[in-house]
Amino acid sequence: MLARQQKRHPLESLAPVADHGEIIEAREKVKEVQVSSRTSGYLLELVEKSRADPRVKLGISPRGSLALYRTGQAMAWSQGRSYVLPDDIKSVAVAVLAHRIVLETKTRHTGLSKEEAIRQILESVAVPTS
Repeated sequence: MLARQQKRHPLESLAPVADHGEIIEAREKVKEVQVSSRTSGYLLELVEKSRADPRVKLGISPRGSLALYRTGQAMAWSQGRSYVLPDDIKSVAVAVLAHRIVLETKTRHTGLSKEEAIRQILESVAVPTS
């Protein structure tokens, strides 16, 4: 590994897959993806559960809510859909939310991770059906 990288790091040979304009265009298209009131309600219920959970000292903030909303839109767009499913929200929730909560000190000492706390909150909220 050392000899292979003596003169050139592998990252130096990477080529871009999109230019600035394409990224801006994709970002705007993501914002057009529709989120139903049912799916928004599901997202907000997850947020409220995080705030009411006694194991959580600091739950999901408004910025965290928006990050989950936008990431759900991006997930739907990447799947070729013009609408967000509750499963899109659920599929990205751990990655988007786990670093945004603060666990109570007693909870941290039990070994519960932030990721597992978010998974348990997800399990406690019913996914809306059509």
